[in-house]
Amino acid sequence: MKIPGFLFPYLYGSAYNRAWFTLFGVVIKEVQFSFFQFFTWRSPFYSFFHTISVILSSLNRLLLGRSLKYSFAFTGEDRIIESFIKKNVSEIGYYVEVGSNHPKFLSNTYSLYRKGWKGICIDANPKFKRLHQKIRPRDIAITALISNKEGESVFYLVQNDVLSSIDKKVVAQYQTEGLKVNEINLPTITLAKLLKENNVPKEFDLLIIDAEEHDREVLYGMDWKLFQPQWVIIEEENWEIGNSDGVSLLHYMDQIGYRLEGWILKNLYFKKIPLIIS
Repeated sequence: MKIPGFLFPYLYGSAYNRAWFTLFGVVIKEVQFSFFQFFTWRSPFYSFFHTISVILSSLNRLLLGRSLKYSFAFTGEDRIIESFIKKNVSEIGYYVEVGSNHPKFLSNTYSLYRKGWKGICIDANPKFKRLHQKIRPRDIAITALISNKEGESVFYLVQNDVLSSIDKKVVAQYQTEGLKVNEINLPTITLAKLLKENNVPKEFDLLIIDAEEHDREVLYGMDWKLFQPQWVIIEEENWEIGNSDGVSLLHYMDQIGYRLEGWILKNLYFKKIPLIIS
């Protein structure tokens, strides 16, 4: 959306004015999309009051001003994602999230969903699919165990849901700390196959992988020629500058055409390298 020339002095002449214009635009966008994104006839009473609560929380931003900065993710990842992507406030996008967990609590994509985005959210824990369909009805919620090959594997459901994993060694540590663990057998599927089956567009905005020590396997099961997200965010528990795991990940991402733009804690943010045609 092109900004009219007469607005430039107001937008760029003062950081305070620009912040308020941006805030006002975000509020308008969230209110505009609220009923479309959150209301569903599958649960009309719940979704109606949920929609009203979203509208009120958006309007609350205007009362508290720019100082109020919503984040629904664990350590503000959703705000970092939006800062990296830098889409115009009028634009909407498409995401794929592997290891999405709860559709709102500690979610990396709920903030984007409020702004009209949609996509596919995948988690191996069966309980989240129905909850996701209730809270975020425009998304496609899928229960699936993503890996680098098809087969079957044990998935460990940890008492603290966000710690559930396919990695037995990691889960064993949680058990020694007193957390309850249940086991379920699930078929595994590659990310490439799942995206094909759900007609995901070849080019989309954002791929997030948070698979609790199984992130590399998810990554290796992607068809990077068929699907080309603009941004890829990976949780790498062993990330440190210069260590062997970090170097191997950077090398792999470079080979498939992605450049590291930054990292916060254990989350690495990769951007698609544009092709230069001479």
